[in-house]
Amino acid sequence: MIRTQEWKYVHRYPYGPHELYDLVKDPGERKNLIDNKSQKALISDMRRQMGAWFERYVDPRLDGTRCAVTGRGQKAKIGDGVYGEDAFNPRDTSPRRNR
Repeated sequence: MIRTQEWKYVHRYPYGPHELYDLVKDPGERKNLIDNKSQKALISDMRRQMGAWFERYVDPRLDGTRCAVTGRGQKAKIGDGVYGEDAFNPRDTSPRRNR
């Protein structure tokens, strides 16, 4: 997700659904403008900016962009030696993993 004072863009890897909100006109984020053709250039620019940020700052060991987002949410914190797919779909449900 990337946002400015005016816009919020959510990109869910790899399948979507993606979202775009006009935070000035729609602060409650009720109208998703992702399919609005007049916003195509804005979406492209925000996606480019977000990609550049990830290229600069992401730790490849913790990069979740290759993990499908199913809408069930992240079930465990990344860290404590837990990386990659297991961080998003843990098999171990001990209290240590669910802080």
